[in-house]
Amino acid sequence: MQLNFFKKPEKVMVTAVNIKFMGAMHSINGFEVKGKVFTLTLPFQNKPTRTMINQIFKAEKNPPLKIRGIGVKQPFRFVSVSPGVPLEVEEDGKVVFKVKVEAPDYAYSGPLDVDLIAQDLEMVHLELTKTIITTLRKKVELRDSSQIMDLQKGQIFIQNVNVVQALSEGDEVRRVDVEKPFTIVGTEPKVPFKIGEKTGFIIDLYIQAPRENYGGPLEIKVWQ
Repeated sequence: MQLNFFKKPEKVMVTAVNIKFMGAMHSINGFEVKGKVFTLTLPFQNKPTRTMINQIFKAEKNPPLKIRGIGVKQPFRFVSVSPGVPLEVEEDGKVVFKVKVEAPDYAYSGPLDVDLIAQDLEMVHLELTKTIITTLRKKVELRDSSQIMDLQKGQIFIQNVNVVQALSEGDEVRRVDVEKPFTIVGTEPKVPFKIGEKTGFIIDLYIQAPRENYGGPLEIKVWQ
């Protein structure tokens, strides 16, 4: 008799795709994710508002809009995009982005948030090589925790952290810190809390991005 030890893939359901661009948000229908890495198709048109005076006097077109980056929020991970960015889109011009996204390795049902980042924002480029959690008892490196992000300087982002490798059910978390250049703003659940009471082993960390580009680990310290 042959035994099958392969783990059945967890179901990942995207309820909606929320596309954020220059302070506005547009939502499209969700879907069930098939495979660990999937392709998200994002049609984009540079269609700025032109006033009646512009139209009557045939004013010159606005300069091209430069898309500096595309990012996806946790628990998904950005892999690549085609055509590549930065990319200039002429006024009334159209482009279809094919974004490759990595799905979480646990069951998930919720939105997929996508950021289209324009040129007029002061941005930082972050390459998180790994995520390390330090507790009183151990120091662990989370699996598959590398990320690449383009964020506004000082922007607060949400980092979903699965602490099953570092903490046990019932462990109390009194405080959470992150090493510089990042700053912890808050957590969900709010501290103090016990692992397993509200969200299982998943903790949402609200982290403020640095004001300079950064490449290196994201180091998290949990106080018990």
